[in-house]
Amino acid sequence: MEDKERIRKAQHAERILNDPVLQEAIQAVKSDCYKAIESSKFRDVEDREEAYKVLRAVNAVEGKLRLYIGTGKLAESNIVKFKNKLMR
Repeated sequence: MEDKERIRKAQHAERILNDPVLQEAIQAVKSDCYKAIESSKFRDVEDREEAYKVLRAVNAVEGKLRLYIGTGKLAESNIVKFKNKLMR
C-alpha cells in the first residue's frame, strides 16, 4: 500500500474512532461486558466467555483503527522527510 493510501486510511480511521456516538457505543458495550463478567455466578462459564469474547472483539477493532492511524502518521512523516531531502 502506498503512503498516500495509508494516510487516507488513517484519516478515515481517526474520524471513525473520534466519533462521539461510536465512542459512547463502545463504552456502553465494554461496560455491559464488565458487568456481565462481574455479576456472573461461578457456574456461568458460557456467559462469562461470551462477554469476554465481545470485549476482546471491541478492543481488537479499536486496536486496528489505532494501528491504521499510527501507520498513516508514519507515512506522513516519510513523505515530509522525502520532501525535505529533495529540497536540500
